Amino acid sequence: IFVATNDAVRPGTTVSGVAIGGMNTDEAIGVLKESVGAKVNRKIEISAGDQVFEVRPRAAGITLDAQATVEQATSTGFNPFRVISDLFGSRDIEPVIAVDQDALVDSVASIADVVNLTPIEPKLSVTRNKITLTPGSDGLEVDREALETQILSAVTQTRSTIVAPLEVTPPRVSSADAVNAETLAKQAVASPVTVSVGDITATIAPETIAQALSFTTQGSQLSPELE
Repeated sequence: IFVATNDAVRPGTTVSGVAIGGMNTDEAIGVLKESVGAKVNRKIEISAGDQVFEVRPRAAGITLDAQATVEQATSTGFNPFRVISDLFGSRDIEPVIAVDQDALVDSVASIADVVNLTPIEPKLSVTRNKITLTPGSDGLEVDREALETQILSAVTQTRSTIVAPLEVTPPRVSSADAVNAETLAKQAVASPVTVSVGDITATIAPETIAQALSFTTQGSQLSPELE
């Protein structure tokens, strides 16, 4: 006959399928550490872009809190109706997971540092004989908070590869704005420019303009500058 005490796990209790019913607290904690604790620490595979990473939950600050888990399952006093229910029923308890948030953040950051790509801004160069527009390219960034959530959700589940959430980060200067700047550059060097100041008139050759003209990224634009 089972007698409810503060140090006894209710009969029929399991944690992630591991039976701990009828055990005292120390016994249940030991069993959970060896079984559920080991399962929680199985490596997690993360796919990010064309790279694959392996994370051990313990190294990422994620562990089974066996004591807190058992405390959920221990009887808390004599209740004849609960005792009768315990004798003929069963229940499966979710394991309590302890998280060292700093370690988890660092673990995800180590993946992001490898995967993240800084967007490349388009460049426009003007020389005496040629105007060259080099297109920009998108960057890539790991959604760190979302990946942390995915890892935490995965520790108690059957292992499968996590696909890391990635965000495309475009250049500040759009392709359309870059082409507009290229058109402006072509117009600027297409023909001589006549400048008049008072009674003085000077004609500036396209080659001279090309040598003095450059474009730099300012905000979301390629802006012209004359030296």
